[in-house]
Amino acid sequence: MIPLNPIEQTLKNICDANPEIYNVHYLSDDDFNEITRRIGLNLKAILDLPFDDSLTEDDFFEAGENVSLLTHARYLPPLIHKHVFFEMIYVREGNCINYLNNREYNLSKGDICIIAPNHSHALYAFADNVNVINIQMRKSTFESSFFDILKEKDILSDFFMHGLHDMTGNACLTFRTGDDELLYKMSEAMLNEINNHYKYRGKMLDSLVSTFLIHLLREHEKDIVVSPESKAKNDDNLILMLQYIQSNYATLSLTELSRFFGYSTRHVSRLLKESTGKSYADIIKELRMKNAAKLLTNPNNTIADVMEAVGYSDISTFYKAFSSYYNDSPANYRSKYQKRQ
Repeated sequence: MIPLNPIEQTLKNICDANPEIYNVHYLSDDDFNEITRRIGLNLKAILDLPFDDSLTEDDFFEAGENVSLLTHARYLPPLIHKHVFFEMIYVREGNCINYLNNREYNLSKGDICIIAPNHSHALYAFADNVNVINIQMRKSTFESSFFDILKEKDILSDFFMHGLHDMTGNACLTFRTGDDELLYKMSEAMLNEINNHYKYRGKMLDSLVSTFLIHLLREHEKDIVVSPESKAKNDDNLILMLQYIQSNYATLSLTELSRFFGYSTRHVSRLLKESTGKSYADIIKELRMKNAAKLLTNPNNTIADVMEAVGYSDISTFYKAFSSYYNDSPANYRSKYQKRQ
């Protein structure tokens, strides 16, 4: 357990002297200001807290850098705030509560919660044995890193994008990583870069965050919780289902998919719509068209070969679907690609 630093000890003393704070899992700005007025300390100024919704990314990140880290102060009253960048809350030890869009999320050791820009949230970390770090990333950096990793897995990209940007719900993405020692070591390396201001720090942080995300997706793709209020979104088979569609889209029907996972077609349709924002038919069409376009870039594949590979048996139907999706015929698409090379 990491000992409390002087500021955290002061915060704990304040909470002990005002025990009602322990019962409040989130505070509005007015509530927070009332507490600071009552105790006679400007906590925002003392802790240099950047809780101002008007701030831009450049107010948070060093010039030329895309990543920042900070250790969350234990016993800090949980002020509701939001950022213009992506944030990963990584619980390295203990337990805490993340209050996001009017709902509480219980986080335990190893949990990594990714919060998209402009989601109001607050973190309740009131225990000596808690160790939470906030990994903050510019919006462009996170999206280029996270979704570039997933570019070959279109349906999973849809799932993650929908989950992170669903402002109408209470969505966030939480990975349950448990005792993943490598993630812990990478977070230590990032903190080391931040604290020591090493040469080429920005580039090293970009590299470490990219490696962190790759490992997270490679090893914990199945360990995801989206939103606790939706039983459908938390279906244990959801990620397996998305992967199964990804592997079998060319010949898979909704009935066959439903039978394989033991659900009704209605339940599967609703589950996919909630988790990706798309219907089953739209998902299949998109997978077929994107893979067809990829196969067409190889001159060794005939158009008939491509058609069959992505699940079509009639050339006119394939041409019509491809032309509708890309506003171009398969032959013209291939010709244009070859001219660009």
